[in-house]
Amino acid sequence: MPSWSRRPLVLLAEDDPDIQTLLATLLERWGYEVAVASTGCDALELAAARMPEIAVVDVGIPPPDGLEVTRRLKADRALAHVPVILLTAHAGENQAAEGAAAGASGYLTKPFRTQALRKAIWSVVPTLPETAA
Repeated sequence: MPSWSRRPLVLLAEDDPDIQTLLATLLERWGYEVAVASTGCDALELAAARMPEIAVVDVGIPPPDGLEVTRRLKADRALAHVPVILLTAHAGENQAAEGAAAGASGYLTKPFRTQALRKAIWSVVPTLPETAA
């Protein structure tokens, strides 16, 4: 596993303040630096400015929504390599397929187990630290 000169950056795009705080706290405890966005616009700006190693994006964020954020990240040559884990309150095969079609690497429905999020992140970016928490 490579040694990081800085903590790996996770772009967290979530508009619910409680979920945002919970996720940011978990990610920081797991050893990541977290850049938080509450809208799709903010997420895209942060991604371009900070170049995260991974993005965790709520499908239902204010415009553009998480699916469109994923599409735009994947269409940007500088950001296309960034894996995206989508979070949603809506379960179903259609939603998961839509996420995959947009370019998402993973898809979790809320509420989710913290270990499921950790496993989803680790499965798409295995070089990131898998710290105990």
